[in-house]
Amino acid sequence: MGLWDIRPFRSSQGGTFAIRSAPMNASEGFLPGEPILINSDGEAATCVKDGTEILIAEANGGIAVNGPGAAASAALVAADGWGRLYVDSDTGAAYATGGRIYYVPFNDDTEFITNNVVVAAGADVGAAFTGADRGDLMQMTYVSATTPDLGWGVERTAGVHGTDLVCLIVDILDANFVPVSATGTGVWAVFRTFAN
Repeated sequence: MGLWDIRPFRSSQGGTFAIRSAPMNASEGFLPGEPILINSDGEAATCVKDGTEILIAEANGGIAVNGPGAAASAALVAADGWGRLYVDSDTGAAYATGGRIYYVPFNDDTEFITNNVVVAAGADVGAAFTGADRGDLMQMTYVSATTPDLGWGVERTAGVHGTDLVCLIVDILDANFVPVSATGTGVWAVFRTFAN
């Protein structure tokens, strides 16, 4: 997928979350709703899309609120937000090196939500979320093994503190964003991230 694979979330009653920004590195390609990292020059860069979980070394950014996008292809289809002309909201022109990228940082005070569940080992779509997933520690992974790419989601592999960006599953919601029972099947996973 792509556009808004992962979103910041508070609750059905609303709430707030922090937003930070950084200048964009050269030649980046990501969409709003994708994880980004802050590189050694302090610039927003595309998070590694290598089919494995986000590691702590890659978890110093957050979920992008804006972004330049990338050309559509068999793997990155237009229906998922790729190939569109994205304009820098600060300048009204196409994104360029140094353009301001806004993001919701990974930290244990912010909740995120996704409907992408990834099978263990990160190669394909995983089994639907269920109420029994509450409290589990999982990983955040990009799936490029499918065509088109599945995109970013929560992987059904135990997140390892000290190694991975760990996703603690806080709640499982149905299609109407209502919490499911302990045995119910859901659509959305609400989670917090830990990078320690």
